[in-house]
Amino acid sequence: MWNRIQESLSCCGVLGPRDWLFSPLQAIPISCCKNPTSKAECLDLVGLDNNLSNIPFHHVKQNIFPFLWERNCLDTFQDLTARRKLTWTMFPLCLLLLESFLMAYSAQLVGFIRHYTDYISKRQQTDLQHHSTMLLRLKREQVELHMIESKMDSLDANLEETRELRRFSDAP
Repeated sequence: MWNRIQESLSCCGVLGPRDWLFSPLQAIPISCCKNPTSKAECLDLVGLDNNLSNIPFHHVKQNIFPFLWERNCLDTFQDLTARRKLTWTMFPLCLLLLESFLMAYSAQLVGFIRHYTDYISKRQQTDLQHHSTMLLRLKREQVELHMIESKMDSLDANLEETRELRRFSDAP
C-alpha cells in the first residue's frame, strides 16, 4: 500500500525519507526512488539486485538520500486535498441539491396522489349516490308496475265475471 502511495504521489515517508530509518522493516522501499533509472541506481549504490522491493539498511554504504524523493507524503497529500477542495466541497453540495430536488418532487407527487385519491373517492361516492337513486326509482317503478298488474288482474277477473253474468242473463 505504501509503495502505491509513494509512487503515485512522488513522495517518501510520512514526514520524509528518514522516517524509514525507524521502521520495523529496517529498509527503505524502492518506491522512494525518484524515477525508474534512479531505482536501479539506488540498488547499485547498495550493491543489490533489481528484483528487491526494499533496500535493507545494513546494505546502505553511501548516502542514497539524493536519489530518494525529498518531499514527504503528508505535505503532498495536504497539497492534493487543498487543490481539490472545490471538488471535495462541491460534490456534497451537488448531492444535497439533488436530494432537496428529489424530496420536493416526491412531496409534490404525494400531493398529486392524495388529490387523485380524493377525486376518485368523491367520484365513487357520487356514482354510488346516483346508482342508489336509480335503484330506488326502479324499485318504485317495480312496485307501481306490480300494483298495476294487480289492478289489471282484478279488472280481468271483474271482466270475466261480468261476461259470465251476461252469458247467464242472455241465456233463455
